Amino acid sequence: MENQKQKKRRLKHSNLMLTVNTNDFISENPDDPIRQEKINRLRTAIKNVFNEDFLKYYISLRADDPRLPEGSAIDSNWIHPDKISIQYSLERGSKTGFLHSHIGIFISHYTIIKYELEKLKDDVKKAVAEQGWESPFIHHTYSQSANPDQTLQDYVSKSPIS
Repeated sequence: MENQKQKKRRLKHSNLMLTVNTNDFISENPDDPIRQEKINRLRTAIKNVFNEDFLKYYISLRADDPRLPEGSAIDSNWIHPDKISIQYSLERGSKTGFLHSHIGIFISHYTIIKYELEKLKDDVKKAVAEQGWESPFIHHTYSQSANPDQTLQDYVSKSPIS
């Protein structure tokens, strides 16, 4: 019996950027205790969603991909283990003074994946609401570039506050 040539797996890239705006003013004064308290609350909300369980809850394999064996789940066979990165920064809007965050999710993978975007956005809204902001604005942008260009990574952390 002749051995069949195995297809070389092609590495794909699915990048997502979220902007989460609290629509809440913070002071320019870095020593303002109210500013620091708001920054800490937003940081907590982000860490509650973007953590070690991120893949389990917000990324799925596309069920219509015929290459997937039945019952396949997200694991290192499909997501390159060294090629997932979640970066975020907190910022004060230069014009409005509103506290917001840019979150970049950069994933390299070997099959067709799907961001569970509505669930992700709902959970971010809930996490932000739990920290005291009832009406955050969330915007998303997709990219499939092989290497998230430096422009996108720079945008995520263009003017971070601490």
